[in-house]
Amino acid sequence: MKWDKGLDFEETYKTLLKSIYDNEKPQDIILLIQLRNGSRIGEAVAAAKEYCRTKSREVTVEVEKGGGYLEGNKRFMVMPEEVPNALLNMVCEWLSKVTDPTTAVKVWAKRKYGWNTHSLRYAFITHLLALGYSPIFISKITGHRSLRNLSEYAEITKAEEILKSLRGKK
Repeated sequence: MKWDKGLDFEETYKTLLKSIYDNEKPQDIILLIQLRNGSRIGEAVAAAKEYCRTKSREVTVEVEKGGGYLEGNKRFMVMPEEVPNALLNMVCEWLSKVTDPTTAVKVWAKRKYGWNTHSLRYAFITHLLALGYSPIFISKITGHRSLRNLSEYAEITKAEEILKSLRGKK
């Protein structure tokens, strides 16, 4: 099973950025925060909320895992530089009005794009692997507590690349 559901990081990035500037929907901005940080959707929402609280474009949030938070496990996240403060402030206004922003963004992503939000996390991981970054560093960036799952994913991705490269070779 391909964890990233075939989402290409660059295409997804361009799609979200175009939608942000065409429609200025806060859900798209949160999806871009998720994509650019390789986070879980709840972490992206938490990062946006922390921006709203501090107005800092660099924030630290708790790592979310399996529906709950791992006590004391934090991760660093950044607001995408392509999104001006005015649009981030629009996200703050939206967050103040929405009861369950995580579910709202998940539903938005599924309806508008056909994406499961977790696919954005793995598009980011696949992108970093393709750029040659070590799974150890990727796990630190993405807040993976264990290298086991990330290493397995990296190995599957590399195995698929090797198999594809062998087409037609004897």
